[in-house]
Amino acid sequence: MERTITVSDDIYKELLRMRSNRSFSEILGEMIWKKGNLKTLEIGFGTRDNKEKELLKTEIKNVEEEFQKWI
Repeated sequence: MERTITVSDDIYKELLRMRSNRSFSEILGEMIWKKGNLKTLEIGFGTRDNKEKELLKTEIKNVEEEFQKWI
């Protein structure tokens, strides 16, 4: 069964870059089912309301910015 999902332009461009000869389903499946990723996604987004999700996104962005300073 196929479903339609909506992603931002920057995510779509990244998926296109990763695609090569694979389907988007294969790419997303690899990211989700890779060991540890599913549990991380569930912890991060599975039981949070929209306000909590937005706060988490902001916190993750701040951490990423700090890590970029190390590079």
